[in-house]
Amino acid sequence: MQRSGTFRPIRLSRVSSTIKRFLLFYVLLQISTLSLQSLQMLAEGPQAFAAPFGPKYAQEWGWVCLHSFSAIVVLLLGPPLLLRWKIAHRWLGRIYLVSAVLAGLSGIPLCLRAEGSPASFLILTLLWLRAAWGAYQTARARRWLEHRHWVQVHYLLAWLSWQPGFWLGWWRRLW
Repeated sequence: MQRSGTFRPIRLSRVSSTIKRFLLFYVLLQISTLSLQSLQMLAEGPQAFAAPFGPKYAQEWGWVCLHSFSAIVVLLLGPPLLLRWKIAHRWLGRIYLVSAVLAGLSGIPLCLRAEGSPASFLILTLLWLRAAWGAYQTARARRWLEHRHWVQVHYLLAWLSWQPGFWLGWWRRLW
């Protein structure tokens, strides 16, 4: 039984299978590109980042690495979790949840010292942690439809949070 006011995202089952495949391919292409680019920059250290981020990241390098590595795991594990193979899904989901919590908690000290609008980053981080908690609670209660909705919200927030950086990175490479 659905409670009133329960969040219901748009169901992808109504979208044609070709569009679903294209969107999944697009997301996987972006995630793999971003992951490789991020790992390369992290391997080079804080000096790989342009000002004002390089000097700031040098002071918070441990938080930056923990946040980046755990967020990369979240982004890479999202699409395989769509397969819903029971045993693999459970273990990948646990790794996804731990990585999401690590990325969210390590993002709090980073967003408090963020350039521009720290409040917007903090709100995004808190929403992300809330969506992870909702996904965990509904999975433990075996409410699978609500679980799927919470995970969709969580992954959407994760994917959207790095979109500006992804496009700025490509834009800088083109010019």
